[in-house]
Amino acid sequence: LLDWGQADLFKQTITIVHRKTKKKNPEPKIIPMSRALLGELFQIPEKNRRGYVLPSIAERYKKDTSNLSSSIQLVFIKNGIQTQLKEDGKRARPIVGFHSLRHFFATFIKEHGQEGQSEYLCGWTNYTMSAHYNPPRQIALRKTIDALPDLTKGEIIKPQPNGSGAILDG
Repeated sequence: LLDWGQADLFKQTITIVHRKTKKKNPEPKIIPMSRALLGELFQIPEKNRRGYVLPSIAERYKKDTSNLSSSIQLVFIKNGIQTQLKEDGKRARPIVGFHSLRHFFATFIKEHGQEGQSEYLCGWTNYTMSAHYNPPRQIALRKTIDALPDLTKGEIIKPQPNGSGAILDG
């Protein structure tokens, strides 16, 4: 839950200590705000910039943490995103939810050439978590496949005599 003491509109940053990793890594993270978020926050009158940034959501979350997840589910559903998989004779299981936003964020960072930043921004203390959240995706796989030579056009890969790899000859 973000409070106004963590948001610096003039430096355009948010300062946080990740709850899950603060024992291992108590250092605060200073994260730049997006231009969109900054614009929204500047619209809030200065006299209202105290306490939680989103006080009604904070109160709902404090009463019942599932409230926020349920609201996010409704946003997905209203936008035509299937959130559950129903199999014959089995209980429906969730396939998209609140946590999907974290996966999207981490994947977006990776696919836009900033893979090393996800550990910092998401608060992970080891590469294992990054690998869990960042499996190979179609965009990255497509780039890899497109880098292969086109053998139908006579592009030939010749092994290097010293065994150090191959070169494209074509």
